[in-house]
Formats: sequence, structure tokens, C-alpha cells
Amino acid sequence: MLAWIASLVVAPVSGAICPVSGAPLPPNAPTVDAGGVRIRFCCADCKAKFKSDPEGVAEQAVKAGRTVGTSLFDPVSGHRLTASLARGGWAERNGVRYAFENASNRTAFLASPERYDAPKSECLYCPVMKVDLANYYGTGGFVNVDDVRIYVCCDGCFGTLKRSPGTYAAVGKQRAAAPKVFDVPAALAKITWPPQDSN
Repeated sequence: MLAWIASLVVAPVSGAICPVSGAPLPPNAPTVDAGGVRIRFCCADCKAKFKSDPEGVAEQAVKAGRTVGTSLFDPVSGHRLTASLARGGWAERNGVRYAFENASNRTAFLASPERYDAPKSECLYCPVMKVDLANYYGTGGFVNVDDVRIYVCCDGCFGTLKRSPGTYAAVGKQRAAAPKVFDVPAALAKITWPPQDSN
């Protein structure tokens, strides 16, 4: 489990720097998605260091007061964000920046952030369409069901899962695994949420 995502510290949004070195991020920064969080680095060496020990490197970054990365999802609704959807402001906790679809979601998050902690396991398999999911940025969102974060492939499946999450609990548990770390190609990092200056 990427435990640094779950612990609570709410803080002001900080600037875009490498979570490993603290150096400014270059254009086309090497990028990964880890547990649904977009993380950018100043160089390939810092990315490799993170991938070798995501938990340890992230904890060190948080101790150093650095932003680790930006969530791909509204933590309250679970919806995958885009620039047009992320209109509800920002919050940061324990090194992760979060954007929200609306001000109400941000208010709910700030009032009880522990309610939105990431479970220790996730299911990167859409139980509605019955397809494996190859990354986080291509999903429609997630719903936490019985201590498993279940991701779905699209907005239609996201709505279906939200309406009756219990229907898919067994599949989520059966396919539950630890959060993953995926490389994000530079071209996709440019066009998918979050914006490149948000790390």
C-alpha cells in the first residue's frame, strides 16, 4: 500500500518541483502514476529511484516538505478529472495535491478527510465491462467497496458502479492487488490531467 497517500496533513498547495531532488521540473518531465497519483521528476535517475522504493522515497519527500504528486481523481466523488471537471479548488495533504469537481466536494474533504483515505488494495479491472485496465489515466473513476478501490473503464461504467457498488464487491476482492506504478509517456502526460505545473 502506498501509505503516504492515506495519512492526513492538509496544507497549502506548493510549487512544481521534483519530489526526490527538490529541483524544478523541466518540460517533458519523466512521469509516473502511482496509486492514482501523477508524479513528475526532474530526471530519469529520480524517477528510477522512486520506482525502486515508492513508499520510502515518498515518505522522505513528505518529510522534506515536498509535494509528491497530484491525484488524477476527485477523492470525494472518485471521478477521473479533466481540466473542465476540476473546478472546485485544491487541497493538499501529506504530499498529494487534490482537485475537486465542485466546492462542495472540497468542503466535504476538508471536513472529514479520513473518509476518503485510499484502501490498501485496488482492483484495476472494470467489473461492469469485464476488462483489465492498463493504467489509471484511462479509467473513468473509482468507487471504494469493502476496503478495495475498484476502478472502471469509462464514465458509463462509473455511473453503474456508483449506483450499485455491492453488486461488484466480490469481483473487487477477487482481483484486489497492491497499488501499481505505471510509466506515463511524455505525449500523454501533456494532454491528460493534471496540468504539468501541478506536481
